[in-house]
Amino acid sequence: MKSLINKGIWINTKDEENEIKLWCSTFTGKEITYLNDKVTSTKRTFFMKSKHKFKDSKGTNYEFRISVANLFKAELECSLSKNGTLIKEFNVKRQKQKYYYLKQLGLVFLLVFILSTIGIIIKNNFNYKIDTIYIMIILFFALHMFNNKCNQVVVHEKLIKPEQ
Repeated sequence: MKSLINKGIWINTKDEENEIKLWCSTFTGKEITYLNDKVTSTKRTFFMKSKHKFKDSKGTNYEFRISVANLFKAELECSLSKNGTLIKEFNVKRQKQKYYYLKQLGLVFLLVFILSTIGIIIKNNFNYKIDTIYIMIILFFALHMFNNKCNQVVVHEKLIKPEQ
């Protein structure tokens, strides 16, 4: 499963006839759980751990536990329990891309060069202050980082086998 950090992280799973989903916003701390496409729990948390408890129509108790493993790398560890028994674990990690940082560094230098050139032209022709140019460069860089392809995360699901 893949998600985008700037659009929130989705975890989708099935348990028997129930489809269970968890959505976590990486910006606002909002978390929503869905059971068969109906909202069962909504929370907004700014802590490193949270849990959501809900029931299906047959009275089966579910609990999603969410733990932030690394806030800066957008790494989450989640677990799903059914009637108090752990049934699934999920690890959410940022997708690694080959030569990503080298490509980003080259792109940043190119963008800074182009924007600096545009800024100097604007400064000389329209008599703007140089601070305006630097603010434009910073805003463009921030927009680029917000929309980059490293926003993808991968969700790994691990099925827990019941002990016999």
